[in-house]
Amino acid sequence: PLYYALAALLTTGIETGSWDDVFWYNPHTTIGNPLRPDNKNITIHPPGESWPWRGHVLAVHLIRFMSISMAAVTVVAAYAIAHRLFRGNRWLAASAMAVTAFNPMFIFISAAVNNDNAVIMFVTLALWLIVAIAEQANRPDTTTLTRRMPYLAALLGLLIGLGALSKLYALGLLPLAALLFLWVAYKTNNPPNTNPPTQSPTSNLQSPVSTPPLSIINYQLSITWIAIFGAVFLAVAGWFYLRNALLYNGDLFALQVMRETAGQRREVPNLATLKAEFEGFRIAYWALFGGVNILVSNWIYTLLDWLSLAALIGLLAYLPYFTISLWPNQKSATPNTAQHPNSPTPLTPLTLSTPTFLILLGWSTIMIAGFIVWNLTQPAGQGRLLYPAISAISALGIFGLTWWLPSERLRNWVAGSVAVALFLFATITPFIYITPAYTKPLILTEAEVPDGVQPVNFTYDEAIKLIGYQLHTPTVHPAETVDLTLYWQILKPTDLDYSIFVHLLGRERQVVGQIDTYPGGGQWPTTLLKPGDIVADTYHAPVAPDTEYHHAPTRLQIAAGVYDFVEPGRPGRPAVNAAGKPVEPIIAAAKLVPWQWPDPPQQTTPVEFIDKARLLSYDLADDQQELTLNWQAESHFEADYTVFIQAWNAATGDYATGFDGPPVQGNYPTSLWSPGEIIVDAHRLDPSVLSPGTYDLIAGLYNPATGERLPALGPDGPLPDYAVHVGQLRVTE
Repeated sequence: PLYYALAALLTTGIETGSWDDVFWYNPHTTIGNPLRPDNKNITIHPPGESWPWRGHVLAVHLIRFMSISMAAVTVVAAYAIAHRLFRGNRWLAASAMAVTAFNPMFIFISAAVNNDNAVIMFVTLALWLIVAIAEQANRPDTTTLTRRMPYLAALLGLLIGLGALSKLYALGLLPLAALLFLWVAYKTNNPPNTNPPTQSPTSNLQSPVSTPPLSIINYQLSITWIAIFGAVFLAVAGWFYLRNALLYNGDLFALQVMRETAGQRREVPNLATLKAEFEGFRIAYWALFGGVNILVSNWIYTLLDWLSLAALIGLLAYLPYFTISLWPNQKSATPNTAQHPNSPTPLTPLTLSTPTFLILLGWSTIMIAGFIVWNLTQPAGQGRLLYPAISAISALGIFGLTWWLPSERLRNWVAGSVAVALFLFATITPFIYITPAYTKPLILTEAEVPDGVQPVNFTYDEAIKLIGYQLHTPTVHPAETVDLTLYWQILKPTDLDYSIFVHLLGRERQVVGQIDTYPGGGQWPTTLLKPGDIVADTYHAPVAPDTEYHHAPTRLQIAAGVYDFVEPGRPGRPAVNAAGKPVEPIIAAAKLVPWQWPDPPQQTTPVEFIDKARLLSYDLADDQQELTLNWQAESHFEADYTVFIQAWNAATGDYATGFDGPPVQGNYPTSLWSPGEIIVDAHRLDPSVLSPGTYDLIAGLYNPATGERLPALGPDGPLPDYAVHVGQLRVTE
């Protein structure tokens, strides 16, 4: 609760109003769905929130400034930590600091009202103090440090306590603190060897400082320091965890309550799930803005992936040499020094702080392990959850990228290049990615409506009018989007925030895709618009992937209308056309085609219907209740033709009945057919209307407007009556 307590203290005296009064929720927000291009905003921001800030807007900005101040402290502490890691190399330390400071996601979180900022700051300060104490303990004379340790233990308890009062992450520092006190107590009895390192007569490599045998730890000192640390920690944060235990039936950390509130996994995630969540995790570490719904360009993520992988490989490659260097009387852990005897030595335990390296590596490992354990019980794949270790990760990342390089100048150049690249990325991100996602579309006048808009002129509740549309994707595949722009006009003032729906209707009028939104992609609720205002709203309605198997090919009918989101059942408001008559809100149609067209069996000699289509094959079901015609389109049809299927008595030659109907039950009319397409066209038959006997079935195509049949050509020329014999029906009593 610490962050929120500080925020409340900072905004004391500001009239913020109640939550219901100031929070205008966007019910169609796409939280957690970065693939939707609209409704990035969680809240609606009315004009009254602009400068000068007042009330709750002023309070929010003050809290955001507090968050930024906390982030600034974090950045300074990150530099101090890296400066100790790199033994005073300011260039590498500044580069590590820049990797933290110019991480666009870190900046985004730092400018938000988010309690992560408090725990990140306190944990980073505590880590800085741990590193500083460990460095002091590694010096020959620990007298001064021993005298100051009670005060330092109290300060460390305060910092970790404040962190734990901000968020649970800080508790991960407790084992590091305990190890630190044992380390310092050990060093008071075992000061390092102050003899200069020896030079090998056969190599340019130096032997590292040898470590004396392990002596007894001064447990009295360590227990005293741990007691002081624990007392301060408990005084600062203990009351809160005691409250949790009393309030939540012994749950000190309120984890079960958190799981029940945020959602808990019902089963252990499989590899596919973990892979997908890891992708989201790595994206969210660098750049996933808004309500986890604003992405940057894919190539940037790819570049960051390679950079992160190179840093990780470099770090892992160093660990064997580092491990060897810790053993007494071993040569320095630098594999390439011998190859460059005249160049400055790369980073080794002599130029790299061993205690700091171990502490940063340990803290990063604790955070990553904790994240994995938590994520196994609750979906939490956001990279920002590792930010309490961001200073350690950044410093180790710079080290992994540079330690193996042969010269200090090259190391500094590589590290600086990474810092500059991140600075440029962070600079352009607000202008290229974030601001456009929240920019309201311009309000148009009738004169500004572009030519080429297909008129609709449907009105709803006499309050809002759909002037027309532009269809940008007349042909789509499953899993793609139907893109169209609708032009909405407000006719009179309204106190109702209408929601807009766009439905894609497939076969049997099933909804196979939809968009629900406020006008302007969630930016223009109708109560903010005035009569005459026109909003050009572009929608990207996704087509369900499974339409590949159940709907395609088909004509996608597009329905559009309005409704009240809070009304039970959310029924669409009636659409009224320009003549004042109620109509179905179908405004347009698109063509849905499969990714893979079928490959039906072909008859020995297909039948040509002049240059329009070819009947490849036909199949009469065993129960004689369905006839399937397999067509291949050869050119465009100017009209929608109907399939005729007629039954003729085989014995008398008399016409018995017909089963006429449009192709694909009217779902894919011939005017939509394109050359090369294969159309599987099933027609229902009803033998029960026939008397017992044998009947010849013939089929063909005709224009229902004129009754004229499309000429059918067999191998010997035109077929009689332009009809194809497609089988026989045998009807028994």
